[in-house]
Amino acid sequence: MGCGAFALICVDTTVLVDEFRAKGDPMAPVNRALAGHAEESLLIPVAAAGEFLDGACMVSEARVQDALRLLMKKVKIQILKVIFALLI
Repeated sequence: MGCGAFALICVDTTVLVDEFRAKGDPMAPVNRALAGHAEESLLIPVAAAGEFLDGACMVSEARVQDALRLLMKKVKIQILKVIFALLI
């Protein structure tokens, strides 16, 4: 249950990796868990984002680009949530 417009959930590297592996599958456990908290804003610590990108660097440049797209999508969603919260 949320605590209003500015409720936060802090995610770690494991959540980012699981979401990356889920490839947008809404039935994946990580996506079901996040959907259950859709009203809260996600906080991605810099350390978690760095670990996630570091892991991607060990695979390939294409994986880094995919990882960056996932992070940017998360950031854009959170910016829109904040703007919406400020408007209401």
